[in-house]
Order: sequence, then C-alpha cells, then structure tokens
Amino acid sequence: MNVFLITLFSIIVSQIFSLECEQDQTPLDVRVEQSSLVVVGTSLIKTNDLAFSNLFNVTFLVQCILKGQPTPSIIQIVHAGSLLGRRSCQKLATHQEYIVFLEPFFDGTYRPADFQEIAYDNQLDLLLEKTCGLSRAYPRTDSNDTQISLTNKCPPAVSLDCPTDSLDRLLQATTTSDWASLSALLNEQPSENLTLAFLGHQHRKSLISDDDSRTNRATATHVYHMLILLIQFNVYAFLN
Repeated sequence: MNVFLITLFSIIVSQIFSLECEQDQTPLDVRVEQSSLVVVGTSLIKTNDLAFSNLFNVTFLVQCILKGQPTPSIIQIVHAGSLLGRRSCQKLATHQEYIVFLEPFFDGTYRPADFQEIAYDNQLDLLLEKTCGLSRAYPRTDSNDTQISLTNKCPPAVSLDCPTDSLDRLLQATTTSDWASLSALLNEQPSENLTLAFLGHQHRKSLISDDDSRTNRATATHVYHMLILLIQFNVYAFLN
C-alpha cells in the first residue's frame, strides 16, 4: 500500500512539473521595477538540476545590462524552471536571445526573479523605448578577451521621455490639488515673505482649513518640498 501511494505521488508530482509554462502576462514595466537585475543575452548551455528535476541551470552570455550592477559577460543562472512557491516559470532554450529578470543568489550566481523571460527581437525595441527605469551598459570583460567584447549588443534606445531628475519626477507626481495649494500660498504672501524660515517647520500649517488637518499637513509638506526643488532648479538655471 505504501509503495503504491509513493508511486502515485511521484507520478502526480512529475506531471505537475512537466506542465508547459504558461505565458507570463506581467507588464514589462512591472517586471523591470520589481527586478534588481535586467539583462539582454543568450542562453548558451542548459543543464538539469541534480537535486530537483523541475529546475535547471543556465550558462548565460550577457550582452547588455538594462538595469542593475555590472556583471561578467558569462554568468550562471541557477534554480530556473518551476521553483516551488513561485507563480512564474522559465524556459530559456539554448541559443536564443532573451531579456531576463534576475536577482543575485550566492557565490556569484543569479536566479530568476518571479517573472518569465522575454524572447528578444527588434520588435521589442519600441517597447523598451517606452519603458522607464532602464539604462544601457556593457558587462565587465577582460581587456584581453576581445572575442567576448564583440558580442556586446544593446538596444538602440531605452526609457525615452522618462523622468530623469528629481524635478521631472516631482512635476510628474504633483496633483492638481498640490498646484492649487501652491497657488494659494503664493497669492497670499508677498514675494519677500517666501523665505526658507517661512517655509520651514514653524510655518508648516494647513493651507486650506483646520479640518482634516493631517491630510492638509501632508499636502503642505509636499508643497514645501516642491518649492525647495523649484527654487534650487531656478538657482541652478541662473548660474548656468
């Protein structure tokens, strides 16, 4: 009876892990934001994990780093496949180019973040241009290893028209109510009164009323930081 149950359990487990990976529908910008390392490259060698039949390891050629710290040209990706407890799985067929989403693991290896890789082709370049949070960098290579350096290849452009500094991000994140509060403050006070002391902690009061004071204090604080950044930006522009 025990032998039968063990055999049945083994068959069920093997069937579960042999299921085809479902297509990951997570948007690219979410994958980028939630991954510490995003690279473009080619799967060179794929070997089954000795301990877990549902997992495999990959020797991966990094051609371009889109996010994260520099890596060597050749990295080891471990625990790819169907890792227990994760919703996404990986395929990483050999001799194919992919965008992969990784996280550092141990002893210089990497393992997939909980996202499926994306097959890379030129049609993907337009999506990369529209996705924020990306940059382009080549992997670390030995100065004597000219052959590896010839494989470096980045997309033509990434993250176009994305916020690039604190002021851009502030203007993008500022709501209509923030601007209304700022306008009210500027209209009520003569320009000579808009000093840092006025904008400081002792004058961070509600800009609208005493009702919902916590919400209003948060708005005032946000407007305070916005004013400081605008002042700094104007000073920088004047000096340059």
